Amino acid sequence: MQVVLFGQPELDSKLNQPSLRQLKQRITFSYTLKPLAKHEVDLYLYHRLAKAGYTYGSMFSAAAKKHLYYASGGLPRILNVLCHKALLVSYGKGARMVDASAVKRAIADTECAQAARIRLRSNMRFALISGFALVVVLAVYWKLGLFS
Repeated sequence: MQVVLFGQPELDSKLNQPSLRQLKQRITFSYTLKPLAKHEVDLYLYHRLAKAGYTYGSMFSAAAKKHLYYASGGLPRILNVLCHKALLVSYGKGARMVDASAVKRAIADTECAQAARIRLRSNMRFALISGFALVVVLAVYWKLGLFS
């Protein structure tokens, strides 16, 4: 008998528990999908719309796609939820295009998207602080003449 498991990262955490060691040893293949890159989100949206029968180009503005990418972190599951909600908001307004304001409303209504945005902000803050600290250290070394 073969069993195929699909799950979110939490499934890996569960399988790593000592009580499930024997089950984990019997898993012969495992693959983790990486988040979509920024350009892949555009292709993914185009593909999903085409499968739904929409063949008239992009239904999402460039700003809307940018917000979708950052809020979803490139995760298709979150991207699908956000797109669905943004499409409903746009339909409610009678709009033919999904703009950034519709996506922002979808993000505000979606807990997992807000968490992804918070993670992104904290990562950017860490990168900026680290970069600034590196510049300060290099400036001190240069000023003291330690670069020879």
